[in-house]
Amino acid sequence: PSPSIPGRCSCGTPRPDARNASSTDPTRRNINKRYDMKTLIQTAIAFGAMLMTLTATHAENLFWANTGTDFNAAGSFTNATGANQAPTSSDYVYFPSVAVQQPVLTADLTIQGFAFRRNPTAEVNVAEPPDCCGFVLSAANGAKLTLTYSGNNYPIVCRTLGTNVVAAPIVFHNANNVDRRIGANYGRLEFNAPISTLGTNNTLYLTGNYDTVFVFNADNSSFSGKASFNQCLHAYIRHPQAFLGMTSLSFNS
Repeated sequence: PSPSIPGRCSCGTPRPDARNASSTDPTRRNINKRYDMKTLIQTAIAFGAMLMTLTATHAENLFWANTGTDFNAAGSFTNATGANQAPTSSDYVYFPSVAVQQPVLTADLTIQGFAFRRNPTAEVNVAEPPDCCGFVLSAANGAKLTLTYSGNNYPIVCRTLGTNVVAAPIVFHNANNVDRRIGANYGRLEFNAPISTLGTNNTLYLTGNYDTVFVFNADNSSFSGKASFNQCLHAYIRHPQAFLGMTSLSFNS
């Protein structure tokens, strides 16, 4: 036989006193109302905090202004309103025009990613001259650029004809078992400094289109994981440790 539950007969039939207590006792009804309101308020506060967190981590797009060389300085970038703004860990950086001033990373910095591209939706127009090229992103004082985008997001994008060079050390942030995607359409993208990751078992996922050229001129043996080559790209591996230190290589399409 099942144990007797307080307020109920052993046969499961509610006792009259238990069945009607909540409906006849005004004190209990008020307590229940206060408890429900407290729960609603706590839920609303938690939901509001979650929204604030999502808003705080949402990427803001910054655009290289071609007016200075310091990649860390506010005067080198503009935001969507045209105001100067220094890049931070919640920002994604665009190089939207032909290089006039060359960007130099002057201290360690974390951003979400960067793109040689006019804007977040611009595609390559082969009828136009190369429009987002000629850049050499270099580093001074041993500075490193940490990128936090992973998964289906692309921390490095090149959507332009012409050549761009990444000569600053790239570090992918501490996350395990994720893709680190580098995507390009047309153009030539060279890496003259090491690519590494703070996480483990990552995949350096390279994807191209329309005769994309990737060039690897540095030792990437500090990248913990594997490399995957995908879709219409040419890869020139000019350093013996560019990929040999990785756990595996895969080739698709």
